Amino acid sequence: MEKKTALIIMYLGNVIYPFGWVGFLIALLAGKKEVVGGKNLTQGIILALCQSVGTIVAIGPLVAFVFGIIALVKIFKDDNLDPELPLIGGLNWFDK
Repeated sequence: MEKKTALIIMYLGNVIYPFGWVGFLIALLAGKKEVVGGKNLTQGIILALCQSVGTIVAIGPLVAFVFGIIALVKIFKDDNLDPELPLIGGLNWFDK
């Protein structure tokens, strides 16, 4: 799977409410860590966690939706395959 396709699936899963984990797992398993990159996987898992755990507060899915839209716009408009999201863009848990 190409990097752009895996990123679109991952961030689109965060935009569509219950599919945050599905998009992350598809990007992790089919896209592979080497293709997608650790920074993108870190952002994807944070957004998936925010979406599922934040459901109790009801603001988590909204935050995941907004950040997912920001990432998709950066991927499509700027053709940037390493979008850095506000607040969580500097984290990298997979490339240590």
